[in-house]
Amino acid sequence: FSSDVLVEGNTFTACGLREFAHVQIISGSRGVVVRGNTHHARMNRRTIPLVGALAGGDGLTAGGRPQQPPTEITVDGNVMHCSVAVHAVGFDGVVGGSITGNRVDGPGVVGPGAEAAAARAFVLRRTRDVRVAGNTLGGRPQ
Repeated sequence: FSSDVLVEGNTFTACGLREFAHVQIISGSRGVVVRGNTHHARMNRRTIPLVGALAGGDGLTAGGRPQQPPTEITVDGNVMHCSVAVHAVGFDGVVGGSITGNRVDGPGVVGPGAEAAAARAFVLRRTRDVRVAGNTLGGRPQ
């Protein structure tokens, strides 16, 4: 239930080697911006997103509030080095925001066709009103 949070100018290494994400945005958060960070995840073997946003599980949060989708989440201008298992961004149930201007590379995002590369880089489930544009995936502008 945080709002107006900026995660900017960081370098993430050896994070989320087993589970979770480098940056995890959860239930009810609004206006979170993840910008200008560098993520090194080529050694990760577990399926994680580097930036993950989700409402959470069923029931109430630890604070006793009902689960709510994160809203207005922005992932912009990051450099993301992925392994085969890692997704650059994973949104589940997010409402509103953008994924723009990111440079994503690694074996998990190369392959035939821009659509296939984007599907491996950005996993969006039950998500709406999120703009995905101007990203470079595997060295190819999208």
